[in-house]
Amino acid sequence: ANNGILYATDAAIAGIYRFQIGRDVSWGNSISGATPATANATGLKVAADGTLYVADKGTNGGVQRSLNAAGPSSEIEWSNAAGGPNKLPTGAQLQSLALAEGSNVLFATEKHVATPPSPWKLYTYTDTLTAIAPAPLAPENGSVATSATSVKFSWDTPANATPPFEYAVQYDTRDDFKTAIDLGPVNDPVNYVANAVPLTSGKTYYWRVRVEGPVKGVWSETWKVTTQLQAEFNAPVPGGPTERGTAPGGWDAPLSPTFSWGAYKNATGYHFQLAKDAAFTDVITDENLGTVTSYQYTGALDNSTTYYWRVKALGADTDTDWSVVAGFTTLDKPAPAAPPVVVKEVPAPIINIPPAPPAQEIVIPPSPPAPAPIAPSYIWGIVAIGAI
Repeated sequence: ANNGILYATDAAIAGIYRFQIGRDVSWGNSISGATPATANATGLKVAADGTLYVADKGTNGGVQRSLNAAGPSSEIEWSNAAGGPNKLPTGAQLQSLALAEGSNVLFATEKHVATPPSPWKLYTYTDTLTAIAPAPLAPENGSVATSATSVKFSWDTPANATPPFEYAVQYDTRDDFKTAIDLGPVNDPVNYVANAVPLTSGKTYYWRVRVEGPVKGVWSETWKVTTQLQAEFNAPVPGGPTERGTAPGGWDAPLSPTFSWGAYKNATGYHFQLAKDAAFTDVITDENLGTVTSYQYTGALDNSTTYYWRVKALGADTDTDWSVVAGFTTLDKPAPAAPPVVVKEVPAPIINIPPAPPAQEIVIPPSPPAPAPIAPSYIWGIVAIGAI
C-alpha cells in the first residue's frame, strides 16, 4: 500500500510489527493482537487498499488478515481469510504467500510432505469483502423512526459476494462509534430489531453493518435515524383546562386564560401557538417554552371571540407534530353598568315657631232661674181626666 507503513514479523519473538515512515523512530509494539499466526508466520503481504495478510504455516493455520492494520493498535481486528465454505482442506500447511499486484487475489503453496507422500499444491483466494459492504436500506438515512424505543434495521447483501453471511450491526449516539452497541451475529438481513439495549426516545442514533462471517468485511456507509419523542402520560394535546373554556369546544373562557397539556418524556421544551383562525395564519402568540406543561396568556383577549391553540414537544434532535387544534370562545362582554345614583346634600330646614297667643278668657253667664214647680193636685186631675 502507498501509505508509508512497513510491516515485519519474527516468528522467534512471535509478533507482527509496524513502522510509520516519517512518524516513528523505532518499531513499536506488536499489532498482532489476537491472531494466532505470529508463531508460524510465513509471509506478510499488503494489498493496495491497505489490507494486511499473514500466512500461517501451522496445521490448519490458513491466512490471517486485517482490514484496519494501519489504524490504532487497540482497534486492529484479525480474521481468517481461509475460512467459510471454500476454506482450505483440513490439515493444510501453507508454505508461502503471494499477492497479485494491484488486487486482493492471494496465492499460497501447501507444504510438501514426504511421508505420506503429498504433491505440492497451489491455492488461490479472492478476497471480495475488503471493498464492498452491505447496503443499508431502512430506516431511511436521516428519517424519524416510528417507535420511541426500538428500530428495525435492514440492508442488502454485498454486491458480487456469495452468501450466506453472518452480519454485525453497530449503533451509537456518536458518529465515531466510540461507545457503540454491537449486535450480532445476525443471519437475517431483511428485518432486524435493535432492542438489545433500550433506546432513548427523541435521540439520534448512527448505525452501520458489515459481514461478520465467514470472514470480516468492511463497514457499510453510516446512516442515522432519530427515535420518536415518547409521551410520558399522554400526547401533548390540549389537556384538562386549568381555566374553564380552554379545552376543545370550550366557552366562557377568561380573557387571560391558562393552557395545559400532557408531558412528553425527554422533551427539552414545548412550542405554543395561539391564533384567531384554525389555520394559524393570524397568530397572536408564538412561544418556545421550557419543559413546563402550562402557559398563561398575559394579555387580554377580546370578548365573545373564538380562538385556537396548539402545542408540540421539542427534543434534542427532533420535534413532534403539532397537537390537535383546540378552539374556545371567550366570555361575553358584560352588560353596561346602571348609571350611578347621585344624592345631593341640602341644608336642614329652619322652622320658626311663634310664641303661643295669650289664653282667651271665657265668661260663663249665670244660669236663669228655675220655673215654679207645678202643684201635684193639678197633675192628678189631668191624669184622672185622661182615664175617663
